[in-house]
Amino acid sequence: MVWLIALVFVLGGILGGGPTSPNISMFVELPAAFLGAIGLAGIVDGRYPREARIALILLVLICLIPLVQLIPLPAGTWTGLPGHDLPAEISRLVGLSDQARPFSLTPEQTQLAALSLIVPAAIFIATLQVGAAGRDQLLLVIVGFALVSAILGVFQTAAGGGIHLDIYPQVHEGYPIGFFANRNHEGDLLLIALPASAQVIRSSPLKEPTRMWLMVGAVLFLSLAVISTQSRTAASLLPIALGGTLVVWIGDIRDRRIWIAFAGLAVAVLVAFALVKLTPIGHRLLARFSTVGDDQRPEIWKNSWAAVVAFWPTGSGIGSFVPVYQMFEDLNSVQDTWVNHAHNDYMEILLETGIVGAVLIAAYAILAGATLLAEAPKPLRSQRYTAVSMIFIILAHSLTDYPLRTFALASIFALANAMLFLPRERIRVRRRGSYPASPPPGFAAEGA
Repeated sequence: MVWLIALVFVLGGILGGGPTSPNISMFVELPAAFLGAIGLAGIVDGRYPREARIALILLVLICLIPLVQLIPLPAGTWTGLPGHDLPAEISRLVGLSDQARPFSLTPEQTQLAALSLIVPAAIFIATLQVGAAGRDQLLLVIVGFALVSAILGVFQTAAGGGIHLDIYPQVHEGYPIGFFANRNHEGDLLLIALPASAQVIRSSPLKEPTRMWLMVGAVLFLSLAVISTQSRTAASLLPIALGGTLVVWIGDIRDRRIWIAFAGLAVAVLVAFALVKLTPIGHRLLARFSTVGDDQRPEIWKNSWAAVVAFWPTGSGIGSFVPVYQMFEDLNSVQDTWVNHAHNDYMEILLETGIVGAVLIAAYAILAGATLLAEAPKPLRSQRYTAVSMIFIILAHSLTDYPLRTFALASIFALANAMLFLPRERIRVRRRGSYPASPPPGFAAEGA
């Protein structure tokens, strides 16, 4: 199971770091579908904690959204939906006003979105069935992928944009973007690798001095790699990622030593900031912070929110952001480029799914909070801290970008959420009933 999850993740990372064609996405979705089939089969012979069962129900509801949005509606119902005045007028002008059509304004994009959900859904289901040792192996895959991506970024910077991955267009040529088309997403991967590397090194059989020096090297390398991406949000999240790394390394947030460690980290961050500020890379990054006032995001958010209000509470359909946004874009601000996303995943979800998306976001927040309040066995405690750090990094960056729109980061998000829950407890069926066939879930052996 572990190697198949790793394969799907690596394929998604290499082929899905930016906008991809349906033909390319298929090479990720097909193995993910196979993984999902194995995972669904495993659900039958296993028992899960209550929170994990609720999470599976929530996952089903999320996957149903694009499918429901593809259901044809009578012409009168479709034209009467909120925000459909202009689309209805266009339909009338082209002679299609009497035809039934799917709820979504862009059914083709909604179909592609439904297929793309196979990847994170399969990884989530499969990871629920993987024990503590297997989850550490998956974190090792993430760390290894991040290191390879960072090394590739070094060559991309040295080549001045001369190295290309022609799977998708690169919008940040000359920057260390690794396997992504966006330096912000590369920054997310490197930030995630910090707490993940702490868990991998902490649980390794290496001796203490070796582990400590290896951790110091990983923190320095990944931190410098984050700064070199020149992503303002990634740089802002770096101290938080380092704090999460520290918690994972100590292994228990209730340990009194953690407050001394946090104080030392704060001093180290301030000293590092002063030193990096003197370097050309640091100087360019700080210069980017001085141009925040020129950023187009506030204008994009204003127009996107106007679209949310117009289509509330039903939404416009998953994948419909681009044409819907153009309906509300100020003509005076139109340029030779086009806005591909709202640069705020929460706002885009509200636009495309309406009140249903809002309810599911709230349900996810409540479930995650309830899960974190539940006590985790000691062998899985540091893994849970790792998962929380990874989730927080992605959710925080989703306020100003769209990390969940890539296969790589969506896969990591799914894996991290699965790590919040105890692994499944396998059940063997006998003629007269069934009984647990594994140790308590906190100490479960490697699943399937």
